[in-house]
Amino acid sequence: MPIPDRPTVDSPDPRWRVRLTDDGSPTLVEVASGQAMHSGCGARDETRHVYLEGSGVSERLGRQQPTRVLEVGFGSGLAWLMTADRAVSNHTPLFYQALEIALPPASVIRQLDLGRFLDHPALLDAFCGWLAMTEPREASPDRPDVRLEFRFQTATLRVLLVDAVRWGAARSAALPTFDDERFDAVYFDPYSPEAAPQLWTAEIFAVMFGELQADGRLVTYCVSRAVRDALATAGFAVRRVPGPAGGKREVLIASPAVSPPSHER
Repeated sequence: MPIPDRPTVDSPDPRWRVRLTDDGSPTLVEVASGQAMHSGCGARDETRHVYLEGSGVSERLGRQQPTRVLEVGFGSGLAWLMTADRAVSNHTPLFYQALEIALPPASVIRQLDLGRFLDHPALLDAFCGWLAMTEPREASPDRPDVRLEFRFQTATLRVLLVDAVRWGAARSAALPTFDDERFDAVYFDPYSPEAAPQLWTAEIFAVMFGELQADGRLVTYCVSRAVRDALATAGFAVRRVPGPAGGKREVLIASPAVSPPSHER
């Protein structure tokens, strides 16, 4: 089946273009690589189905359980906004940490008009205001990693502007000691294995294993055999589940097994 010709327009920043996906929600396309941040079949539907629901985070927040999320690949911030929106609706504490190289400027995020998909559009306004005041917006190999924080009611966002491979190498030597430092879910959402192969390795997944609670889940849109094998090598039990309606046929949920291979600890 041919790929639909989805409307794509320029953004205020020449590094990104805005594409309308099939569920009526927008996504960003990186001009340099041509990589989109979400499926053309539906950015909002993919985010809700794969990340909020597949991880169990939506259910946790609905039960008013304080929740910690780690996202690899923050992108446009859609997953953060939808997760924080759910936390605020349920008056539940959320700590959300994201690893990213660069944050799009506020003018680009405002163009996406994501507030129409939220129960609390003031969240988007506050987030864009924070983005507009935040500098720098990119990681750099010639300066220390940057940590940025934003709070809205019960939700706290921490963005680490850092190379995820370098961060992973540091974390593998200092995994969380206490359960309250571990995460209930990992949203694993970097660009594809073809575009960013260094992020889809057993070594990176072993770090994710160490960051997760014993009953936590890593979720991702990618179900390739190589990715499933890398997750299994890192100690995860992996299963494919149906994808969102009208989108990918399958997506992936990985849960920590009893213990990881000793050479990965």
